Amino acid sequence: MQQLILPTIPIGATEINGLTAVWRDELRWTYYLGCYPIFTHPPDDLQQFRFFTSHLIDSGRCRQVDIINTFGVSKSSVARSLRKLREGRSTSLF
Repeated sequence: MQQLILPTIPIGATEINGLTAVWRDELRWTYYLGCYPIFTHPPDDLQQFRFFTSHLIDSGRCRQVDIINTFGVSKSSVARSLRKLREGRSTSLF
C-alpha cells in the first residue's frame, strides 16, 4: 500500500496551492511540499527565488498564476524566468 503525503500546511505558512506552501522569517524563505520543507533561500536573494519558483512551475507542482498571485510578481517576470530555466540558462537566473 502506498503512503500518501497529507496536504498539511505548516502554521503561519502561505499556501501557494493545495499542496505547496511558503513560509518566511527574518532569515529565509522556506518552501514546503505538504508539510515537508523542500527548499530555502535568504529573503533578499531574487535569483534563487526566480530559479526555484520556475522549477516549481516546470515540474508541475504549481502554475504560473499561483506564483503571480502568491508573491505579487509580474506575469512577464515569471514567464521570463521560466523560459530561461527551460532553455537551460538557469545560470543566468543567478
